[in-house]
Order: sequence, then structure tokens, then C-alpha cells
Amino acid sequence: MKKIAFIALFMLCGLYAYTQKMRVEEEETIKRSLSFEQQTDRLLILKNISGSVEIEGYDGNTVELEAIQVLKGKDQEALEHAKEEVRLVTRVEGDIILIYPEDPDVKAELRGRRFHYHVNHHDPDYHSHYDFKLRVPRNISLQASTVNDGNVTVRNVEGKDIQLHNVNGDVTAEQISGLTEANTVNGEIEVSYTQKPTVDAEFHTINGDINVICPANLNADVRFKSMNGDLYTNYEDVQTKPGIEQASSEQGNKKMYRLDKSTVLQINNGGPVLDFNVLNGNVYVKKY
Repeated sequence: MKKIAFIALFMLCGLYAYTQKMRVEEEETIKRSLSFEQQTDRLLILKNISGSVEIEGYDGNTVELEAIQVLKGKDQEALEHAKEEVRLVTRVEGDIILIYPEDPDVKAELRGRRFHYHVNHHDPDYHSHYDFKLRVPRNISLQASTVNDGNVTVRNVEGKDIQLHNVNGDVTAEQISGLTEANTVNGEIEVSYTQKPTVDAEFHTINGDINVICPANLNADVRFKSMNGDLYTNYEDVQTKPGIEQASSEQGNKKMYRLDKSTVLQINNGGPVLDFNVLNGNVYVKKY
């Protein structure tokens, strides 16, 4: 434990020293209105590195973007370098809209409906930060994420597939449907559904609690894994089920199975799997 605390302190000191190097900065507000070229299966993908993400659904058909861009440099020359290299990219590819910061260290590639976004850090003399606020059509799918210095928050979106990811911050989804993934490393997860889930969903965090609120008529199988935490629910019709068997491998006509050792609870009549995986924290599945 002492070793872990020392490493954390060392990393914080390093981060403080790094931010102190950034002595000059410039802020700009970017506003854009984006339209899907096709309306078949609309998907918005937003990748952020440093900063917050706020997305709210509304009854329009366009994506209304507002982003506060902050560029910092160790001196004016470094800041000018950042202004030359860093830009906010918005791309429309049929029924997909992509939004992401770009600089020479970023490699971005869209493969089908999956966006591969890689950043190779080289400790530059500048730093970029974006705080996003978006209004989006209420019934689109979402893939939204950030890494540092911000939370991911989504409200009033009822899409087919919603995936929300963070690393150092919270994930909050209010009044939504269609959520399939909500993951973070150091942060809380808060989700409230407008209707009972009809597809499987995953909720994962390392350090933090997970709160999921569903209608009283929820039918689901809850799978729970935790090293230092407990599962709580106020649903009355709950019973324990055996671990879920999953196919491991096949050899000729023989199929090998393994038994998942997580706790599985059936709520009401059972249904889609709500998969909770937390290392240090509790899980709360509550009805409203």
C-alpha cells in the first residue's frame, strides 16, 4: 500500500511539474452545426483526450457543437507551434459524424462503424484541452469518451447503441435508453433509464461506485464481480442463478465450456444481462 501511495504521489508531482511548464495559453470557442449525409442508422463518435464531454438530446436533426479549446505552451513560441499543429476535426461519413482533436501524434481511422483513435505522447512543449457541449438528435447512437480532466455526461438520448468511456473522471447518463457500455477507471458511474433495458449492457470501473436506476418492471439478469464492494438493490423479486456458462473453445464436434464465477441475480422474470465489474466500490441497482 505504501508503494502504491508513493507511486501515486510521484505521478501527481510529475503532473504538477508538467502543468507548471505551460506558462502561456490561448482560449477559443468553436461552434459548428453538422448534418448527417444519410439518416439510416445515425451514429455520433466523439473522442476527447483532455477535457469534459456534455451531450444532450433534443428534437432537431442536426448536431450543434460548441467546444472551448485551450492551448497552452511553455512559452509564446511553443504556443504558436500548438496553434499550427492542433485542430478540431469534424467529419461526416454518410450516417456517421466524427469529432476529435488532431495533432501530429494522432492516428485516426474509421473502419466500418468502429473508430480507431491512437495518440502517441512525446511530451511536447504544448498541451491542448477541449470542453465539449453538444445538442444532438434524440434518437441517435453514441460513442463518446475522454481521458483526463473531465467527466462524460449524456442526457435525454434514446439511441440504439450508446457507449460511454472515461479514464480519470465520472460517467453520467440521465434519462436514456439503449445504453450498452459505461466504463471508467477512476470515477463514478450514474445511469438512469427511461425504459427497461432490452439489450445487454456492461458497467465497469476500478475505483468508484456504480448506480443504475431502472423502471419497476425491469426484467434482467444481473452479473456482478467485485473484489472490495457489494451489490445492493431494492427490487423485491430477486433470486440467485448459477453462473453463466460461456463457450471457451471448439475441437471438432466437441465444445468446451467454462463456468463464469460471478454472482448472477435474476430480477423479476430475467432478461438482458446487466454486467457489473468493479474493483473498489459498490453497485446499486434501484427502481423508481
